[in-house]
Amino acid sequence: MKAFDPRLIGLSGSAAQIAAAAKDFHVFYRVRQLGNEEYAIDHSSYIYVIDPDGRVVELVTGNLPGHPMAVALKRLIQ
Repeated sequence: MKAFDPRLIGLSGSAAQIAAAAKDFHVFYRVRQLGNEEYAIDHSSYIYVIDPDGRVVELVTGNLPGHPMAVALKRLIQ
């Protein structure tokens, strides 16, 4: 997560906890070994908008251009 904005929250936990959370959120992920003890994580790229009560209220695709994504998020905030 160090390569991303510090306001983003990454998933962390044991392998079993991560697998359970991925299953609950219907997320695909796979560790891909790059060699030299380096790896990458292939994963789905949705943005889950969660309300203060912990409910998922919107699933935004991560490949939207910035302006349409901003419009969708502003609509949800209002």
